[in-house]
Amino acid sequence: MLGDGCKDAVRHALAAEQLGLCAYCMRRIDPSRGARDDKPRAGGMRVEHWVARSDSDDGRSRVFEWSNLLGVCGGILEASHGGVEHTCDKIRGDRPLELHPAQRELDVQSLFRYTAEGEIRSDDPRARHDIDVLNLQARTLRARRREVWQRQGAKLRRDDSLGVLRRMLETARTPGKDGRLPPFAAVVEYYAARKLRQRGAKP
Repeated sequence: MLGDGCKDAVRHALAAEQLGLCAYCMRRIDPSRGARDDKPRAGGMRVEHWVARSDSDDGRSRVFEWSNLLGVCGGILEASHGGVEHTCDKIRGDRPLELHPAQRELDVQSLFRYTAEGEIRSDDPRARHDIDVLNLQARTLRARRREVWQRQGAKLRRDDSLGVLRRMLETARTPGKDGRLPPFAAVVEYYAARKLRQRGAKP
């Protein structure tokens, strides 16, 4: 068993490594705020085992393996239509995932694309499997991604120059002074890169 001080250090290290975002849904995570199991908590964070601890010998042997640890949100979202929605490891349970968010052999983020309605899509069956298991199409997540998309569109309506698009892309890829990326940074990156390619410019 790890003591509270060690657990706190692990949370802070994971949050820093992941630039302040949940490894699955890209919401903001705060290592100083533990996630609740019964209701939403803004910024709440928990440590997730990518290979579940219940996964026979492999899971038990990798409990303390750094590459098997991920920082994730609490997975409980307040739904605009009332009630709550469960996402990420809260809904995953012990079900296996196909793609590790940080695996070096594959640019996992490149397998996903986003729509103006906030949907997350992929042509890769492994990615689609993980989207379903983690419930990344939850209505609340779609609404938040849609808001991010719309903010980028509003910026371009004021100034649609290539310079604005490149700054938008840089913001999505570069941590701020606090070492964190903006929530749903991958949506901004996809949006800006797509617009640049449409204009014949290299992202």
